[in-house]
Amino acid sequence: MIKHQKQSLTLGLKIFLITVGSIFVSLFVFVVTISVSIDPIATYVKGEERIHSRMLRDKQDLQHYIIDNDITEMNIEDLSPWLENHKCMIIYIVDVDNNNIVYTNDDLFISKELEIAGNTSLESTMLYIGGKYFYIDMLYSVRAEVENYATYLGLTLSSITFLLVFYYGIRNITKRVKQLTNEIEIIGAGTPNSYISDKGNDELGRLSFEINALITELSQKNQELVISENALKELVTSLAHDLRTPLTSLIGYITLIKLESQSEDIEELANRCEQKALQMKTISDELFSLFSTLSLNEDSELPLERVYVQDFIEGAVDRLKSDLKLNEFEVEVRQTITDDDYYVNLNLYYMDRLFENIISNLLKYAEPMSEIQIQITLENLWCTLEISNITRIDQVTENASGFGLLSCRKIVDTHKGHFSTSQNEGVFITKVELPINP
Repeated sequence: MIKHQKQSLTLGLKIFLITVGSIFVSLFVFVVTISVSIDPIATYVKGEERIHSRMLRDKQDLQHYIIDNDITEMNIEDLSPWLENHKCMIIYIVDVDNNNIVYTNDDLFISKELEIAGNTSLESTMLYIGGKYFYIDMLYSVRAEVENYATYLGLTLSSITFLLVFYYGIRNITKRVKQLTNEIEIIGAGTPNSYISDKGNDELGRLSFEINALITELSQKNQELVISENALKELVTSLAHDLRTPLTSLIGYITLIKLESQSEDIEELANRCEQKALQMKTISDELFSLFSTLSLNEDSELPLERVYVQDFIEGAVDRLKSDLKLNEFEVEVRQTITDDDYYVNLNLYYMDRLFENIISNLLKYAEPMSEIQIQITLENLWCTLEISNITRIDQVTENASGFGLLSCRKIVDTHKGHFSTSQNEGVFITKVELPINP
C-alpha cells in the first residue's frame, strides 16, 4: 500500500493566502497613494493659468452645445446633459438686462461645502442664447477634482500592485505545475528511470509522490513481465527445437514403412501419419521462426543498409515471380512509381525472411494455378507492396497457424513500417508499407 506524505498547507489555502495578501498590499498602496498625491494634485489643479484656459475651453464648448441643440431662455434647462459631463463645475447664467439668474446648478454643490475656485469677472464671459447675450460665470470644485484624480491614480497603482504581488506569490506554484507537466511528458515518452522531482507537502507534492510510487510499481511489473516473456520464448524455442529432431526421424521411419509395406491399409495409415508429422514439423519450424522474430522490438538496433528503392522493388518482384511461377501461378505486376531517387533502409536478412514467409503463405493458401496480382506504389515517402490472391476453397486454410503472418508483421514493425492483411469475397490481400527517403 502506498503511504501518503505528511500534509501541510493545501494548495487552495496557499492561493487564498496569496490572494488575501495581495489585496491588503494593494489597499495599502491605494491609501498611501491618495494621501501622498492630494497636495501635489491640488497645487496643479489650482493653477490660475490652468483654470483660465480651462474656463475658456469650457465656455467655447458650452456655446457650441447651445447652438447645436437650439437652446433658448425657454428651454435653458436642457443644459443639464452638458453639465453631467462636467461634474466638478457650477455655472451662473445671468440676464444682462435685469441681472437675474436665469439658470444655475448651484444646488448640486451647496450641501457638499466644496472649495470653489473660478473667475469672478462677468464681463469677460458672455454667452449668446436664443438671440441675446447673457453673463456666465463658471466656478470649479477643486477639492472634487483633486479627489477624482487621486482616486484614479490610487486605483491604477493598487491594481498594478495587486497583479504584481499575486503573480510573484503564485509564480512558485505555476513553476511547479509546469515542471510537473514536463516531467510527466518525459515519463510518457518512455524515458527509463524518470521520476517526478517535486517534494512539496501540498496536493502537487502528494500527486508527485503517488506518480513516483506508481512508476516504481509499473517498473517492477514490467521487469517481471520481461523475465516471464524471455522464459516463455526460451521454453517455446527449446520445445520447437526439441520437436524438430524426433519429427525428422519419425518422418523418415514413415517413409521407410511406405516403401516396405505391401498392404494398402498400412500405406494409407502411413500417409496419414506422414501428413500429420509434416504438419507438426511445419508448425514447429514456424514457431521457432516466430519466437526468434519476436525477440525483436521497435527499439531494436538492427544493422540496416541504405538500398536504392528501385533495386529493392526489382529484387522483391523477381523473387516473388520466380518462386510463384515455379509453382504454376500466374503473376501480374503493376507499378506506380516515379523517376525520383529514393532509398529505403533495410536489414537484408529479415527482408529475406519476410518474403520467404509471404511466399510460403501464398503456396499454402492461394488457389493453385490462379493469378496473383502484385501492385507496387511509391507515394508520400512510402513504398507500398500489395499482393492479392484467391483463397483456396479446400480445408487446408482451416489448419493455418498464423505464425508466418505474425512474424511478417513483427519484421515490418522493426523497420518502422506497416503490415496488414484483409480478405474480401475470397480474395486475400497482403500489404507491406515501408518508409523511404530521398
